Amino acid sequence: MNNEDVIIISVPPLTKEQRNDLAKQAKSEAEDAKVRIKNALKDAYTEIKKLKKEGTSEDVCKEEEVQDLTNSFIKKIDEHLAHKEAEIIEV
Repeated sequence: MNNEDVIIISVPPLTKEQRNDLAKQAKSEAEDAKVRIKNALKDAYTEIKKLKKEGTSEDVCKEEEVQDLTNSFIKKIDEHLAHKEAEIIEV
């Protein structure tokens, strides 16, 4: 339907199966994000070990801080996923 400057498109509501598929896709994307974060953690640990071998002070090389950041981002991903899944499944 065309109303001068506005185009209106009718989109049918999603079926339960389509909503479940979207929820699965969201979960898959969240898992991929977690894997990328864990790979970044692995890279950071490698870099920290390299810096320690070069004699950099312990104040700069804080593995616990990197782990805490990783955990906080994974927690945020889980929270966003739970919210998004609820939003998708909601009729």
